[in-house]
Amino acid sequence: MAKIVLFSVEKTAYGVQHFLMQEYQEYFRELGHECTLLSFESHASLTFLEEELRKGSPDLILSFNNICLEICDSASSQNIYDLLDVPFCGYLLDHPAYHMNRIQGDYRTLSMACVDSSHISFIQDTFTRDAFYVPHAACRVSENQEPLNKRSMRIFFAGTYSDPLSHLKYFEHLQDATRDTIGQIIEHAEANPLKPLMDIIHEELKALELEDEAAVLEFSTFLFAPIDRFIRSNRRIKVLDVLTRAGISVELCGAWDTSPFAKHHRVHAAVPYQKLLGEMLGQSQIILNILPNYVEGSHERLLTGMLTGALGLTDANVFSQKHFVQGEDILSFDWNHLEELPHMLMDVMDKPNKLEEIALAGQEKVREGHTWKQRIELILKHFNLGG
Repeated sequence: MAKIVLFSVEKTAYGVQHFLMQEYQEYFRELGHECTLLSFESHASLTFLEEELRKGSPDLILSFNNICLEICDSASSQNIYDLLDVPFCGYLLDHPAYHMNRIQGDYRTLSMACVDSSHISFIQDTFTRDAFYVPHAACRVSENQEPLNKRSMRIFFAGTYSDPLSHLKYFEHLQDATRDTIGQIIEHAEANPLKPLMDIIHEELKALELEDEAAVLEFSTFLFAPIDRFIRSNRRIKVLDVLTRAGISVELCGAWDTSPFAKHHRVHAAVPYQKLLGEMLGQSQIILNILPNYVEGSHERLLTGMLTGALGLTDANVFSQKHFVQGEDILSFDWNHLEELPHMLMDVMDKPNKLEEIALAGQEKVREGHTWKQRIELILKHFNLGG
């Protein structure tokens, strides 16, 4: 039996991170391990953590996005995990470029789990650190789900609306030549959705003839987040635009009341993650998913929706192509042929038996290989802690 300490941040958007950590705790315990969940906001939790570490008892610390990695021993000012030789696993929920301040330090016991396999090479090439692949998975759902034909929502999409151009204001102060390069990066990325965005940035930055590798890393990290957010937001706009023009209505959740699509679709207020799982995904016939810039990764909302028995509809990438079969257990669309999406949707909406057949096959596929319990087993295996 291993002793695991989980660190959670309770006050995040929609409470997602804390909800997931609570689920991880349940699975660690089900697998026979002792597991304690601590809150980052609590001073008492930090004190408890230091006491536990000094006893040498934890076999693993698990935290999202390397939260609490920087804790130091008060006497020696050394990183406490390195000092006491306790493995620290940071589960990065975004590209590592979002968390550079928590990666760049000299942390000997740090390993990182990545939601997209393409993130691993960035970490290993840039920092020569241990990194391994743990894609998103489905949350636990009730076994008693409504049949598809009794669900109140036909197509459901959960994701925050933002104006894509708002993310590019970050670059307004840059020189014209640099802004031209940013435009080329965006154009390159939108034409090549299965190519890692950071690879594209590095390729396009060659034209600027930066001084050395350190300068390239610093500038590419500076560029990454706003460009990434622009592409994410713009993709959502593109999908909603093509569905709106086809007259296909979508139930939208996440600040869409301020969008130009509010008058064409039904908008739901943003809700806590637990309510999203309990009341909305299970009332949807089709879960529309628009991925972040993941080359080989998925999203827990898609997989959880599929586990409730809804049909999963997502943009295609290496993950969906490797683990699912188009038209058999999932529907996926191609960014370079987005005009085909409405026809794909109308085909299954006109054929309820086909919709249900694909949805049930997808539900079984997720149950067999894409739950958080199975991902926890990957983490335990990586640290040689058993299942």
